[in-house]
Amino acid sequence: MNIDQYLQRGGAELDSVIAQVNAEVGLRSGDVLLAVGSLAEEMGTSRSDLDLLLITDRPKNKFPAVNHVPVIVGGCLMDVQLWRIADFQDLVARFQAWAQTPWRVSHAADFSVEERSLLHRLIHCRVLQEDKQKRVMTGLPARRDLARLKLHVARHQARTVQVDMAGYREVGEYETLAFAAQELLGYATDALLAGYEMTNALTKWRSRLLGLLPDGWDRSLGIRPTGLTAQQHVWNLHRAPERPDQKSVLEHAFRITAFARVAFLWSELRLVQNSIKAEPANWRRVPINTRAARLPYLDFDVDFFMGDDRFFLARLNEFAEPIEVSPREIRLALLFDGKTTVREAQKIGAGVDKLVTRIGRAGLTVSLDGK
Repeated sequence: MNIDQYLQRGGAELDSVIAQVNAEVGLRSGDVLLAVGSLAEEMGTSRSDLDLLLITDRPKNKFPAVNHVPVIVGGCLMDVQLWRIADFQDLVARFQAWAQTPWRVSHAADFSVEERSLLHRLIHCRVLQEDKQKRVMTGLPARRDLARLKLHVARHQARTVQVDMAGYREVGEYETLAFAAQELLGYATDALLAGYEMTNALTKWRSRLLGLLPDGWDRSLGIRPTGLTAQQHVWNLHRAPERPDQKSVLEHAFRITAFARVAFLWSELRLVQNSIKAEPANWRRVPINTRAARLPYLDFDVDFFMGDDRFFLARLNEFAEPIEVSPREIRLALLFDGKTTVREAQKIGAGVDKLVTRIGRAGLTVSLDGK
């Protein structure tokens, strides 16, 4: 449902909405009034309300006592959020400064979910009233930069979860490990969506947005295509084992971790290096042999780092020397999921046996029994 459909259903018109907002909070010549949220993005339902964002330069003592003002017109409910233009300009300036910094996922991006949501809403809004100077609509963030921020947050948060997962396995907390793996899957989903420049920061929209991804979404990820939609694949990954026994939970967690690394790499190549290098080979030529030798698992806390035309693999929160791999080898390394066979990997790229040895000697692989 979009804005027009919502208003029509509730027996209201846009002019009457603006008039009622004016009656409740007052609209000045320098104010900017935007329609934002799910209805502005044509993702609303009959249960939605219409979110309005009022950006104003009036002083604080002229502000209402509350930051959100409800407005009702006919059968339509509006929520007017008030935002001072100085705060808007400060947020955009901080974001623009962040966008110019080097890519370092080891450092947190200093933006709250609320601030990221506001930035997202600005680039997916409908203008109801603009000031003559156009101070707001000419200073909007670039959508690609905002997608990169979403990826940055996902990568940074995921690294903490990956370290925790290795610890949970070490002490045998398999119930906790299963929940942590599902949290990691959420961040991987955010990364995948960011690669398509879907910038919504709210977790409640993850599944709906996955449903917008194109057919064949997984062909460029470097894994065997699933034949499923992104929505179906993430749903299947999210399903926890029936019982929290060691083998079932570890398999569940390793499946998710393997997918997460692939999603992170794909999105970083797109948003950071402006590339989709090393498109995968034709998996149709690779037969499935369930009894063949399989590649090992990369441990939960193993992460990759990008350099100029080279990559590094290492454990997080450890000081061992990382191992350097080429762009071709990083694709092969991310096939270390305990499921892909050695023969399959050999069909995808040469040098698999040597890579298995190198990564194993570096202590980055593990089996289901933790060895």
